[in-house]
Amino acid sequence: MPSKHTIRSFFDGGYYHIFNRGVAKQDIYLDKQDYAVFLYYLKSFLSDPELLDKQDPFYDSRRLSFYGKVELICYCLMPNHYHLFVTQLEDQGISDFMRALSNAYTKYFNNKYDRVGPIFQGRFKAAGVYSDMHFMHLSRYIHQNPIDLGKDILGYDYSSCRYFLTEDDSPSWLNINHTMDLFHSTEEYRQFLLQKRIKSKDILEDESID
Repeated sequence: MPSKHTIRSFFDGGYYHIFNRGVAKQDIYLDKQDYAVFLYYLKSFLSDPELLDKQDPFYDSRRLSFYGKVELICYCLMPNHYHLFVTQLEDQGISDFMRALSNAYTKYFNNKYDRVGPIFQGRFKAAGVYSDMHFMHLSRYIHQNPIDLGKDILGYDYSSCRYFLTEDDSPSWLNINHTMDLFHSTEEYRQFLLQKRIKSKDILEDESID
């Protein structure tokens, strides 16, 4: 039976929870550099190409751009998996973006650790988001992931949470407005996040990959 999260067609203007984990649940980020490189790939694929620093060691002028094709709403990187909440703005945007992201990070990871073969467990999984309530709880679920590591979600370095709750400007490749427009204030969103850790199956139709 095919997975209920094996979405093959994405609609322009649609919202999607994208997630995947390492082969055999193995870690896909082994040190701080690995997290930083994955985040850089998000930045390089989703930013206006004219704003990228061409002196960055990972900059590649041949890299595809998905600026204006896909927007990132929030994210969280965990040792053996990731969660991305995205919206598609142009046909084929998500599929092409995820293929490019997976290929770029796999090539980096394999070169660094002298290995071959896939590092992710098959094709990425995707679940559609069809209501404001689902949207809100998915944002909370993603940002609460570090609790499983015993981490403070407000200070976790590898999620977008801090950009929603501080006065620091969010990066241009992350659009927090989709979420914050559903709340009256930053403090309201903070209190929403600090509620008890939710289980995906309680609200999100068991979208967890843990």
